[in-house]
Amino acid sequence: MKTGLDTILDSAVDNGDVPGVVAMVVDHDGVLYEGAFGERSFGTGADAVGRARPTRSRRSGR
Repeated sequence: MKTGLDTILDSAVDNGDVPGVVAMVVDHDGVLYEGAFGERSFGTGADAVGRARPTRSRRSGR
């Protein structure tokens, strides 16, 4: 499932604003989101670092 944050980060890479990005959102209960988009090694055209993996919050169950 693609989240709003996935769309923003992926668009930044697709638009050429950044070569790649890694993001993580956490709270006191744990990881809520982790995702990575873009080049693994800047300027090499190497495979993308990955696709986002939304993670469920232990508190909210989302």
